[in-house]
Amino acid sequence: MEIFNLALLARQAWRLLNEPNSLNARILKAVYFPNIDFLEAELGSHPSQIWRAVLDGRDVLRQGIVRRIGNGHTTDIWRDNWLQRPGPLRPITSLIPNPPHLVSALIDTTTASWKEELIRTTFVPFDAEAILSIPICIRAVEDFWAWSAERNGRFSVRSAYRMIMSKKEDRGNWLEHNPGGSTLNSNGGDWAMLWNIRVPSKLRVFLWRLARHSMPTADLLHHRHMSDSHLCSLCGREDSWRHALLECTMSRCIWALSEDEVVQQLSMNVNPDAKNWLVEMHEQLSHEQFVRLQPSTKSALQISMTSGQCVLCVHRYALPDKTINAGHDAEEIESQRNTKRKKEPQENPPQTTEDAAVTIFNGQRSRDLHPTAELADRLTDRRSSHQLTTAGGLDQLVALWREWGIQVLVLLSLALQVTLLITAEIRRRKDSGVLRVVVWSAYLLADTTAIYTLGHMSVTSRSPEHQLVAFWAPFLLLHLGGQDNITAYSIEDNHLWLRHLQSFVVQVLAAAYVLYESSIFVGGRRIMLGQATILMFVVGVVKYGERVWALMSASSSALSGKNYNSFGRTLRDGQFLAHDLLNVPKHLLKGPLPLLAFDSKLGCFSWEDMYHVAEIQLSLMHDIFYRKNELIHNWYGYCIRVALLPATVTALLLFRRVGDKDGFSKVDLVATYVWLSGAVVLEITSVLRAMSSTWRYLCFTRIRILPCCMPPISRPLLYLLELVFQSGELVRRAIQKVGILKRYWSGSMGQHNFIYMCSHCKDSRGSKIARWIGREDWWNTLVYTSLSVPVSLDFSELLKEQLWASVGVDKENRDHIQNSRGRAALKKRGLHEELAWSVDSELDESILVWHIATDVYLSWYEAEHKRLPHPAKVTQELSNYMMFLLAARPYMLPDNASRQRYIELCNKVIYHLQYNSAVDLIKLMQGHGDALNAEQTQPAVVVENLVVDMPAATTKESSVTFDRACQLGSKLISKGLETPDAMLDLISQVWVEMLCYTGYRCRPDSHARQLSSGGEITTVVAILMEFLKSDFSEVQQRRAGC
Repeated sequence: MEIFNLALLARQAWRLLNEPNSLNARILKAVYFPNIDFLEAELGSHPSQIWRAVLDGRDVLRQGIVRRIGNGHTTDIWRDNWLQRPGPLRPITSLIPNPPHLVSALIDTTTASWKEELIRTTFVPFDAEAILSIPICIRAVEDFWAWSAERNGRFSVRSAYRMIMSKKEDRGNWLEHNPGGSTLNSNGGDWAMLWNIRVPSKLRVFLWRLARHSMPTADLLHHRHMSDSHLCSLCGREDSWRHALLECTMSRCIWALSEDEVVQQLSMNVNPDAKNWLVEMHEQLSHEQFVRLQPSTKSALQISMTSGQCVLCVHRYALPDKTINAGHDAEEIESQRNTKRKKEPQENPPQTTEDAAVTIFNGQRSRDLHPTAELADRLTDRRSSHQLTTAGGLDQLVALWREWGIQVLVLLSLALQVTLLITAEIRRRKDSGVLRVVVWSAYLLADTTAIYTLGHMSVTSRSPEHQLVAFWAPFLLLHLGGQDNITAYSIEDNHLWLRHLQSFVVQVLAAAYVLYESSIFVGGRRIMLGQATILMFVVGVVKYGERVWALMSASSSALSGKNYNSFGRTLRDGQFLAHDLLNVPKHLLKGPLPLLAFDSKLGCFSWEDMYHVAEIQLSLMHDIFYRKNELIHNWYGYCIRVALLPATVTALLLFRRVGDKDGFSKVDLVATYVWLSGAVVLEITSVLRAMSSTWRYLCFTRIRILPCCMPPISRPLLYLLELVFQSGELVRRAIQKVGILKRYWSGSMGQHNFIYMCSHCKDSRGSKIARWIGREDWWNTLVYTSLSVPVSLDFSELLKEQLWASVGVDKENRDHIQNSRGRAALKKRGLHEELAWSVDSELDESILVWHIATDVYLSWYEAEHKRLPHPAKVTQELSNYMMFLLAARPYMLPDNASRQRYIELCNKVIYHLQYNSAVDLIKLMQGHGDALNAEQTQPAVVVENLVVDMPAATTKESSVTFDRACQLGSKLISKGLETPDAMLDLISQVWVEMLCYTGYRCRPDSHARQLSSGGEITTVVAILMEFLKSDFSEVQQRRAGC
């Protein structure tokens, strides 16, 4: 059935060959062989099953197709099968230099006959007779493919089936994929015959390698990814053992000068399997002929396989007749030595003909030996060197990775955990793009490396000396549990806790399987190793499960409504106060709580206290979303910490006492000690962080009230715990006193100035390149966003004034700070009716209008007074910060704000206005605003003479925004002529109100997302406004009689 299927596939290949314009042929050609012929097509890197089957049929078809000669213009003499005989279908070799290439050169068109003299001069007699026997068509027809098994030249499944059956070869032999083994169960008689041939041992091994299809031909090297090409380096055709031995140009030159009977038998034998080919040749030739054949066989293969290099390394071309005589030289050398031994005493064992032949092909000969032997020697050395350089290096690399890959990966996993331990502590205090990249890379690689290593362990068998590798599986679970100071990189990671739960189950099972398949628990002398493994496995499972639990807790939309202030303590420490009021930011960022009540015993606190508490709570909310702190500082969290550290230390001690360590690799032993020590250090770090964390206040307050309700026997333990927490407090205060980790968040504001960006990117080479690749907006935002500035005390005072001013205002009133957006400040100055259009529009437009107007006013102020007052710095920073949010972090704005208007305004100012510098642009804007105000036009009017080649695609909104910004800047200057400092205060108050509006109405998940990058001042403002809503202000406390 299999052979019949091959015949059917051969029919499909025949149709593709003879019907190239059919739909199937065109599709396959477009996909698999667009630039070559079907007979030369390759399998490709990702072939379909259909293409694989077609190529199987083509391999069968190749055995029976032949070119029928018409005019001879499309048939290559040396590449195509065109001779009509049972043997090889191509000529063996040429007897003259520069022979013709096309069959048409052998045909006399005037007489419609062969050029007999040229043919007999060019080809060996065996080939010449076959060529002259081919009839020539007297009509001018093209050459075509014919099926040699049928008289009419048409393919039939029946004849293909008979052809395959007649050769008695299965499909594997036809495709040369299953050569078989050299065992007695697989044609043992044939292998015995090959091993009993009386030839040199080296040649016997060579015959065995040839029969096993293990000669380093180009196709085999390419199949094993040791070479880039599968083509013969001499003739460019597809290489194989048969091509290198019989069909290559050099091989044909060698066989052409051999005995005619031998050449005829070689040509007649078309068996595709090397072993069967050798067996048939041994049966058809006499023993002497077969023995003399071996040097030529080996030389033909060596020269063909290295023909591309032999001329370069030897600098001369070996003539074929010299190669043929190499076998005869061996007999002559052996005869001369026998004669010499008869005359001289034998000091060494006699050397046979086989040994003499080995001497020739191994280079152990005198200088006067035949030069072909020297050529064979150099080719062999060159071939071996080339294989060692290319294939050997790759094999060594693969073997090295298989042997030590697990060690490298586990070491990388430990290094990634240390990196996360260090960098995660910094990221909430510093807003840095480089730091974000480092943390993000380490966070993703840590999980990927551990999961890949566990999977690799579960499917890879280890050598006996590396069985200790299985002991490392629990360490990978420990690493998957991560560090306490980073459980999630972004807020989205918390929502994927179910995915982490699934990974937790799979990886625990994988680690258990690795341990089950290992020999760790085998042997009485290694009981302690098994105990240490179980301890580390439990530690790894607990740590990994704790991380999944922390992600699940952080992903919940609302908490249980615990009231930390139910313990009712009047504490002035900002750390404890921040924990007492932690429900306030939770209510803001995680959703409404079931109960939001506060104890009046907390007492009054000032603005400084409230601002400090808000900063601390920003850090605490970072711990809730991205760390395990809330999970650690509970009774079960402390129990885990108390249990894991002793368990890890115990595992280290047990491993130290394991006997019979001589069977393990020394490198593995050292690595195990490193990873055990690293695990102990990481656990100690975790315990110390828990002791010195402000989160211990939660447990501390509980301990202080427990002794009254606990039996006397338990009180010493509670006092001991209280002593531990007090020690942790001393450590924390000492760290803060020296200034280490003093900040609770980044404490900075990003800066982006619209006018500076437009004036510098207009002629910037980098902006032009970014514009050419379509990334101009991203480039300008990245490059022209300056370094962040620290939040100053002046800003804190300005924020305090604005917040206190809204305490007595109804929260639903439009003038309340959470709604006003600059309206209240304008009303206080009596400018609301005149400038209401600047604050009542969309938030993104208001930011753009007031940002440009602020720059115009400050530029006028500096030019008019030769200096800028100190409050102007805060005003400029606030203006640049709000523009930074619009340009770089629009997700920190309310939902109705859009970045599109900013992009349109950039396009208008950069490409359609004429200016050379930022000063010119500000003067242009001021003049444009003066013109609008002088004519008393509406803000939407555009002055035409400012715009150069304004395209129709420019939107009306960008022109309106530009006009409003210029007009507002001009109005601020005209209103500030008499009291410029008062106008500067007005601008600052407007910006503070916009900031408060933005922070309060920003989405909670955006606040939470930004906590991973150091936080924003808008989040601090939002927490302060939550305090005001909860009546936690100094004014409200005084009104309540505090």
